[in-house]
Amino acid sequence: IDMTSLVEGYILVPITFSCVFGLLFMIYNNYMWKIRFLNKIWNVPNISGRWKCEGNTYKKSPSESQRTGCRGIERQYSWEGSVTIIQKWNSILISLSTDKSNSESFMAQIEVIDNKSCQLLYAYKNVTIPGAFVDMRGHEGICRITFSESLTFGAGEYFTNPKDRLSYGTMKWIRV
Repeated sequence: IDMTSLVEGYILVPITFSCVFGLLFMIYNNYMWKIRFLNKIWNVPNISGRWKCEGNTYKKSPSESQRTGCRGIERQYSWEGSVTIIQKWNSILISLSTDKSNSESFMAQIEVIDNKSCQLLYAYKNVTIPGAFVDMRGHEGICRITFSESLTFGAGEYFTNPKDRLSYGTMKWIRV
């Protein structure tokens, strides 16, 4: 048995291929997918960056919700925050910070709508900061934001897990 050809063929080739593939994937995953030409081919919108967030929170008791549905609900309070999105080709992380709490996504999805706008759907875990509102406590929830075609503005709703905190609201995001 010729050990030289065995080492070259069965060991060095797969190691070399794996290293080259890993390097190319890392470059594409972090940088190249953001190039406009490649971005249009794969149809993955780039929403990474910082966003200013304006939100409104609404709240109803479960019995009131059953009686009246979602009509005639008054805003409980308004709030402001900042959103940071760290996006790669194969992953996305959304962080929202306000003066009362911080939240971070643990699952996210971007869906392109009619090749024009896109929708971000993510699940998050929220941790409150000391001094938050009495009814504000750590919770999990779901958020859905629809972005404009230019990807400079987004608007949508969020819903919290009823076992943690029964509330919901609206948000507007403006790219900073």
